[in-house]
Amino acid sequence: MTLPHRIPELTAAAIFVVLFATGGRAQTDLRDKITLMNGKEVRGRVLSPFGPERILLVQGGKRMRYPHVMVRNVHTVNDDLRTFFEYRKTIGKNAKRAWFLVEWAASKKLAGMARLQALSIVLADPKHDKAHEFLGHKLRKAEWLWPVDKRHGSLAKFEKYHAKFSKALEMTGEHFRVKTNAGVARAVEMLFDLEKLYLFWMDTFGEPLHMREAIEPIDVHVWSSQFKFPKISAVQLPYYEIKNDYAATFFKPDAKRPEQLFVVATQALIYATLVESGAAPDRAHLCAWAEVGLGLWVESAFDGKPGRAEPLKKARLDPLIASTVFRSRPRLNRVIHLHYALFYEMSRMTTIRWAATEGLVHYLMSEKPDPKMRGRFMKYLERVFRKGLGDSSTAFDKAMGKVETLQPKFMRWLQVRQN
Repeated sequence: MTLPHRIPELTAAAIFVVLFATGGRAQTDLRDKITLMNGKEVRGRVLSPFGPERILLVQGGKRMRYPHVMVRNVHTVNDDLRTFFEYRKTIGKNAKRAWFLVEWAASKKLAGMARLQALSIVLADPKHDKAHEFLGHKLRKAEWLWPVDKRHGSLAKFEKYHAKFSKALEMTGEHFRVKTNAGVARAVEMLFDLEKLYLFWMDTFGEPLHMREAIEPIDVHVWSSQFKFPKISAVQLPYYEIKNDYAATFFKPDAKRPEQLFVVATQALIYATLVESGAAPDRAHLCAWAEVGLGLWVESAFDGKPGRAEPLKKARLDPLIASTVFRSRPRLNRVIHLHYALFYEMSRMTTIRWAATEGLVHYLMSEKPDPKMRGRFMKYLERVFRKGLGDSSTAFDKAMGKVETLQPKFMRWLQVRQN
């Protein structure tokens, strides 16, 4: 991809705006633009780009709806975010061109990405003056100092200060906010990966499910050690804490990426972009098997090093998972009613439940042998999450056909994928 020849240098005022924006959302965010057929431009945030009849734009407390026939073009934060990642891939590890991307992101008001890119630069090159200045670091006696509590200190002191989760580092991208005590480098990598996940999520499910955009950041809490991780049962696994609305995970020893990062972030995305207000009034999981299964499917659709996640052309079902499900032959009429707590139960069945939901979602998202299967599954997801129907058998049967009829087809599909 060709990079622009020149980006205007950041002024002090521009730097202030970018840094300030990372601390919280402005009252009025005008980064999205709708161009109407008559040439008029309207700015705000496009909350509902996939509405079947209208596009919903928000300006602070105002909500405006524009029928599709009135709209010539829509340009959103996601369009700029996608370009950001294309540029970043083109630049690779070219340190001389990396600063360009900070300036470009800031010019597009991608405050989170500009800050992340600047952090990645100073972590690779501790003497990069422009990046340190952009981040608000202080230069004293030829050493750049980081903000530590109400003072400034070395990077080592910065890391030590945030080493306990009670003083965890909080960093915000464009759609996610990470809270972690795993270090600034890992926080940067996680946010790059999560923002890539967001684009994949909207590209895959946005239009079919008429999703809304996540205007407010989605919280992901990541512990540096599994031994300090606040588990929700005897089984130590990541989870989506639905009552307080955050995804929770941890690093295993020597792991390069948090355990099931995409799995739990996907669960949070479901509630941020699909579940309508009031659909889950008691903040309980609406359809646990689909939440877990979708998360596992999404995780299997990604590859790449931490901070450089890339979606694959096709999600991959591990043959071992297919074999586990085929041999255990779980009854689908039970799988589609599994409650969230059953995935965290100390039981020999827990592993089978995880495998069964992963295998089932892979099957329902496949387009072979039935090219209409994925479309029917999308209709099911919209009903159970947007309309709050939960794990209703009737909702499943209406969208997918009788579950008893699906069972033998699923088993035949699994049999082929064991090898």
